[in-house]
Amino acid sequence: LDQTTAVESNTNLPSEGDDSATVITWDSDFEILKRYLVRTNQFLSSHMNRGIILSLLDKFGWPYEKHNNDNSGCNSPTRDCGLFFRGVNGLIRYITDSGTINVISKDHSRQFVFTVEKVGAVTLTLYDLQASGLDTFTKIAIVPESEHMLFFDIESEEGFGFKGRLELTVDPVEGGIIQGGSLHENFDLALNISSFSIQAKSDIAIIKEKLREISIGHIID
Repeated sequence: LDQTTAVESNTNLPSEGDDSATVITWDSDFEILKRYLVRTNQFLSSHMNRGIILSLLDKFGWPYEKHNNDNSGCNSPTRDCGLFFRGVNGLIRYITDSGTINVISKDHSRQFVFTVEKVGAVTLTLYDLQASGLDTFTKIAIVPESEHMLFFDIESEEGFGFKGRLELTVDPVEGGIIQGGSLHENFDLALNISSFSIQAKSDIAIIKEKLREISIGHIID
C-alpha cells in the first residue's frame, strides 16, 4: 500500500475588512527562527542515516568501514549508537526497540461497542498493537514558506507496518441472524505500507497586535 497525503490548514487568520490587523511574517518578525528552521532541515537531510561522527571521519578520510567489519562497532548494521553515528533513523532505532513501539498494550486495550440491527451488541477489543518501521524515514522537513506559511514534508521509501490482536464478541439479539450464546472470535491484524509521503501546508497568520497582548501569565494559564 502506497500512501500520499496532502493537507492544508489556516490558523488565526484575520477577518476580512480588518485593515488594522498586522500579520507577523517570517522575514520581518521571525527571521532568526526561520534561519534556525532552514539550518535544522539542512542538518536533518544530511544526517538521516549517517551521523555526525561518521560524516566527519569520511571528510578526514578515516578508513572506519574497513576497521569495523567484525559487526561490533557503531558502524555495524546490527548495532546502532544514536544520532552521532547513525543519524536520525539511528537515534529512533536506539531509543525504540529497533524502530518498533507498542501503541496499545494488552493491559490498556481499547474497546469499541456498538449495536448491529438483527445481529446484536458487538464489542471489538484491540490490544497488543505495535507500529514498526519508524526508523526508515527518508525525509523530515519543516520549511518556512512565503510570508507566514509552514510546509511539512515526511517521507519513507520503506514504509511502516502495524500488527496487533483483535477480539470480537457478539451478544446476539433474540430472533437475530446469530442464534445461541455469545460469539467470541480472535484475529491477528497486520497492515503494511510499502512507502508513504505526507505533505501539509499551514497558513499561520498571527496578528501582531494580539500577540503583544499576551502576557506570561496567560501562557502559563
